[in-house]
Amino acid sequence: MGRIASQGHILALLTVALWGGTFVSTKVLLAGVSPAEILVLRFLIGYVALWAIRPKLLRTSGWREEALFAVAGICGVTLAFMLENTALTLTTASNVSVIVATSPLFTGLIMAYALKKGGLGAGFFVGFVLAIAGIALISFSGESAAVAISPNGSDAMAMGLLGCLLALSNAIMCAIYSVLSQRASMGGHDSITVTRRFFFWGLVGMVPFLAFTGFDPDWGFLAQPIPLANLLFLGLGASAACYAMWNAALKRLGPVTAMAYQYLVPVITIAISVSVLGEPLTPAIVAGAVLTIAGLVVSQLKALLKGKKEPADRD
Repeated sequence: MGRIASQGHILALLTVALWGGTFVSTKVLLAGVSPAEILVLRFLIGYVALWAIRPKLLRTSGWREEALFAVAGICGVTLAFMLENTALTLTTASNVSVIVATSPLFTGLIMAYALKKGGLGAGFFVGFVLAIAGIALISFSGESAAVAISPNGSDAMAMGLLGCLLALSNAIMCAIYSVLSQRASMGGHDSITVTRRFFFWGLVGMVPFLAFTGFDPDWGFLAQPIPLANLLFLGLGASAACYAMWNAALKRLGPVTAMAYQYLVPVITIAISVSVLGEPLTPAIVAGAVLTIAGLVVSQLKALLKGKKEPADRD
């Protein structure tokens, strides 16, 4: 393994390790801040950080391109993270991370059928069935509602199921964002300024939500060391530093090899949430997580094997 490839693997591993912690950090902040407030604060910090990294204005070619940025930002930031943050109030960080990891499956479906970008092999559908079976096992597990606020068992079960459905909706929004952001990135713009524009429209998309929910964070809570550290981690680490490291990993390894590291995100989240938050880890949840991750691997196996034969960018 060459030096450049080794650097790529280290960067990819560091990135997914940080991403795996985002679900737990959000869970910690939900003790004193609403899902909408976390979203706004996190991406506002990330937006400012990206300006500091690349103080360059992005000029679009016209309203059509700007509309593409707007829809991508609203889907990938506003809707995706509102769904994710709300799901975390209803079910565990472990469950949400596993379900959100199915986004590549929905990306494949959109690319194949909505955009007519080639057919999908049998392996994809086998993997899809395995992943959905894993999600069902997690969703209907009695422990999936471990953090539900209702003391009534049936109500807690229903709330946990709703949380899992919201997490699945997040995966679909992330898939839509992946397709739209790829198209937006074809305009020849600098990658950091493109991401910053996505963040901008994501924050704009939060305005209607804030009109109903209000924006009055508990600043006293956020000033405490642990909440403040988690907020800075989400804004600077997960939204700014991770993006820079991930792009560097993509350049060194190629997209297929780098994307394989994302399968580790749920594993990392489960390990952190069980050890730090004390979340339950029942046989049903373990089996569901294994099925889901196995489904992701099987669905992408053909692409992964093909990726190993393709040389990474050595620039």
